Amino acid sequence: MPEDYQANLGKVSTSVAFDFCVVDYNQLVDRVKEGGTDEEILQWCFRVGRQPSDDEIYVWNEFMRKRGWK
Repeated sequence: MPEDYQANLGKVSTSVAFDFCVVDYNQLVDRVKEGGTDEEILQWCFRVGRQPSDDEIYVWNEFMRKRGWK
């Protein structure tokens, strides 16, 4: 991840995503340090937190797409 982004990790912009998946940021950091593919880590998030429905994912994606628009 580019250095410019690192200072904001775990703060408001990323905490919204963790709230959506119901995953603790520190637990995720520990899991990422263990290694694995993005898909493996995503599946871990679904097991530890929750797996949103297709409709929830669609609404989330639209929300995030528009949030960065301005």
